[in-house]
Amino acid sequence: MKMSKIQQLLNYQQYHDSTYHPDIYSKDIIDKLKHFCLHLTKYYTRLISNQSLSIQDSNKYWIDTTLISLSMANTLNILIPDVNIKDGIEYDIPYYKLVTKNYGDILYTICKSLDAYDHIENYNVRLSLETAVKDMFILIQHFVFITDNKDFEQLLSN
Repeated sequence: MKMSKIQQLLNYQQYHDSTYHPDIYSKDIIDKLKHFCLHLTKYYTRLISNQSLSIQDSNKYWIDTTLISLSMANTLNILIPDVNIKDGIEYDIPYYKLVTKNYGDILYTICKSLDAYDHIENYNVRLSLETAVKDMFILIQHFVFITDNKDFEQLLSN
């Protein structure tokens, strides 16, 4: 049975994380997710702080976002739909709104979920995290489409 492209990416990221980041890979699930959340926050702030980022700089933060999202999916052991990152998907909003609103909403959900884990409250942490990670992959596809970025998957493989 042939593996889907997303499954190949997930498998490679699992290998990469276990081989090159054993300090993070060996942490418990919540600590790993908190670590990944800090990375996503860092990329988000770079993307929103400068509206005139070059496509090359923008790609760097979106590639890093993709890699961290793969690590999150592996940590949560969730299946990601077979997204076609190469072609992206159409989404009729401007790029800056994609970053400020959509990325911001996903990041908020991840932060809220990790915060709720530490408290006694009625909040479905697992479901919220799974949804946020899947939404991030859809968002990445939107970025690829909006920017007509045919080299994104190749850059991701480097």
